Amino acid sequence: MEKDTVIARLRGKLEFSEQGQLLLEQLGDGWVARDGGDVFFNEFRSAFVQDFTKISQDEIGRYFRESGVSHENLPRVQILETYRGSLIVKAALTMAGTMGTVYASIKAVAELPKLAEGLEELKKRIQKKFQKSADKIAEKQSQFPDIKARFFLA
Repeated sequence: MEKDTVIARLRGKLEFSEQGQLLLEQLGDGWVARDGGDVFFNEFRSAFVQDFTKISQDEIGRYFRESGVSHENLPRVQILETYRGSLIVKAALTMAGTMGTVYASIKAVAELPKLAEGLEELKKRIQKKFQKSADKIAEKQSQFPDIKARFFLA
């Protein structure tokens, strides 16, 4: 089995916005408000994580395909862990091969400064889509769309 090399770390975080926090306080002991809203995030964890993975993988795949990386060499999103604190998802972006092989593959299709600029734009696109998706899931499940989603790529 070929080794995977981590080329970036991904982190998504969902929490209630300030407006959402105020609404939680007004709800009192409703199920959405229990434990500061953690019950809500725990209940729908799999839906949020599934969307995080799909959105990240789709956008990252598109970006690297457009950069000239072949389909078999495309990076993959691998979920490492999720935990409470509202909802936090940690993942790794990996490519098959050793570090040297992966570096050579990336270097062959893009200069590193250009790649860094592209990754910043990629991060913004994923953030925007992740936010929209989180809002839809929250509204569908609880009529409670006041969630703030954040996405980090390092």
